[in-house]
Amino acid sequence: MIQYLRNYVLPICFVTGLALCWTSSVYAQHNSKANDSQIQWFNAGFGISSSGSSRGGSFSYPTERGIISLRFVYNSSDADPSPSFLRMDPFRKTVWDAGVLSGKMAKSSYGIAFLSGGIGVVGGVLDREYVGIGSLYSPSEFRDNRFLTIGIPIEGQLFWTPYSFLGVGLYGFANINPEESFAGALLGIQMGKLR
Repeated sequence: MIQYLRNYVLPICFVTGLALCWTSSVYAQHNSKANDSQIQWFNAGFGISSSGSSRGGSFSYPTERGIISLRFVYNSSDADPSPSFLRMDPFRKTVWDAGVLSGKMAKSSYGIAFLSGGIGVVGGVLDREYVGIGSLYSPSEFRDNRFLTIGIPIEGQLFWTPYSFLGVGLYGFANINPEESFAGALLGIQMGKLR
């Protein structure tokens, strides 16, 4: 897992950071007074998806042409519906994604809404393979069959912002990829400079 993070997720985060810095500097050169009132926010939440329970978050930053968003979503579900105390090998199916998205935003004095899409990395564990009898302390040994691929993340946010620094709302997400496409929604909070 650490190798996947080092080889795929960290480079994407680095490139995204460079893009955000470049976008910010271009915007500042165009209109420095508008940059002082620039809004940006983090949101985080819990919810459900087609792949089980979900949790995730994002960082969103408006630009002159729309909005840029960085997001991470983690989905997990029990692969075996029997109670965990009856299982010889408790296993949870997991699917996560990390992506860079761009889209259009609508903002008013009482809320923020936007839709965006982009590109990202998708990974997880979909099943487990029996590899043989283990030791005295581990009667059977299993190997997780992991995957890592490229996907198309899509998201929509609809947040009510009663305060200039805090909002609550819904965060819808999806990812289309060749291994395990998924969609879901989070109930979340939004924190940052919202007005």
